[in-house]
Amino acid sequence: MDEALRKKYIPMTETTYYTLLAVTTPRHGYAIMQFVGRLTQERLVLGTGTLYTMVGRLTSDGIIEARQEEGKKAYLLTPTGLELLGEETKRLGQQLSDGLKILSGGGTNGGLRRLLRQNAARHGSGEHSGPGERAVPKWRGLPGGIPCLEGGLCLNGVVRIEAALRRTGGTAG
Repeated sequence: MDEALRKKYIPMTETTYYTLLAVTTPRHGYAIMQFVGRLTQERLVLGTGTLYTMVGRLTSDGIIEARQEEGKKAYLLTPTGLELLGEETKRLGQQLSDGLKILSGGGTNGGLRRLLRQNAARHGSGEHSGPGERAVPKWRGLPGGIPCLEGGLCLNGVVRIEAALRRTGGTAG
């Protein structure tokens, strides 16, 4: 693969990454937007301007190709695009693995497990500070006394992450 393309696309923006995932099979523009929205549970919503500007750039760089299907222009990943997508997925997997290792206690800082326990002990029942005082995160306990931040970041997740890392030999992917 051309080194200039690698430098241009890696690391990828999130919108580019999800668009390339969408065009691993031929899809027209609206289908790409729907696919990305469903895959990300609407966390990432592609607008038409963003999509078609990106698709034009990806096409001119040879990352995807345009073809006519059922009277519509559909887009498909090229072999170069597939190689880039594979490299970026591997890079993201390593990044995730590194983060999980640190957050689960594998780093010198003791990880997320220690932080969650400290904060749960410090903030007890999870009540916010009184009026005029600095607000603190609201903590709640899960069954078995597992501390958890409101919104879902909890020690139980760290335990599951650690178990997954052990099963995969310490890698996220």
